[in-house]
Amino acid sequence: MRLIKLASILAMLYPNLGSTSPKADGQRCFEYTDNIVSDVTHTYQVCSKTKYVKCDNRRFSVILNCPTKIPLISSTIIGKDEGSLDTSSRDYKIDVNLGYLCQQHSSDTYSSVVTGFDVGHLKAIELLDDDLDSALETKFMTNSVTQQSNFNRHGAWRRAEILSECNREEFNEGLTVYSGILIGSDTTDDHYLDSHGLAHTPDRFYRILLGRSSGKLFSTRGEQNNKSAKASVLIESRATLNALLHHGDR
Repeated sequence: MRLIKLASILAMLYPNLGSTSPKADGQRCFEYTDNIVSDVTHTYQVCSKTKYVKCDNRRFSVILNCPTKIPLISSTIIGKDEGSLDTSSRDYKIDVNLGYLCQQHSSDTYSSVVTGFDVGHLKAIELLDDDLDSALETKFMTNSVTQQSNFNRHGAWRRAEILSECNREEFNEGLTVYSGILIGSDTTDDHYLDSHGLAHTPDRFYRILLGRSSGKLFSTRGEQNNKSAKASVLIESRATLNALLHHGDR
C-alpha cells in the first residue's frame, strides 16, 4: 500500500549516480520540484513546496521524504579502506542545515521510547573512518531510521555493511554505495510519531553496490527489519544497472 519502489528512488538519483563531492562548507540541502533542483538551505517552509529533499554532506548524500520525515536512500563513493579512526561516538544530532518540517524532531535514541530498536544509519560511519568530520555527519538524524536491534548489530544489515567494506577493494575507480528503505503495510512497529515525528518504521532495508569500473551491481534484496533477518539469510546478486531499475519494487 505504501511501498516505495526501488526503481523510482534510484530514478531520482539517475543520471547523477555517485555524484556527491566533498562539501567544504558542510551540508547543503536541495528540494526536488519538477526535476529542477533549487537551493533551500535554511528554508524552514520547504515542506510546503516539495515532497523530497536531497541533502549533500561532505562525502555522502541523503534523500528524505518531507511529510514523513523519513530518509529514503543514501549514496556515496568509497575507495580502498585507508582509515582506522575511532568512530564510536553515539552523539546523534539534528541537522541545523535543514528545516524542522523535513526532519525528525528529536535526536534521542529510539530505545529510549520503545526498547528493541536502534538508531540505524543508511550511510555507515565505518565507511568514512579516514576523516572524522565526514564520519560524524552520519550521526545526523537525517541519516537515521528506526532499525530492529538484532538486525542492525548482528543480522543481515550488519552483514551488508561488512560486504561493503570487503568489496570496496575490488574497484579501482571507486565503489558507489546506495542504502535505502522500503515502507510496506506493517504498522505494528510505528512507535515514533509523537517522539520523533516519524510516520513509519521501515519494513525492509536494501543495499546496492555499483562498481564503476565494471558497470556491474552487487545488490542485496530488501531484507526484513526484524529479528528473523539473520546474517545467514542475506542473498547477494550481481546484475546490470538497467536490469535492477526494471526489476520493479524489490
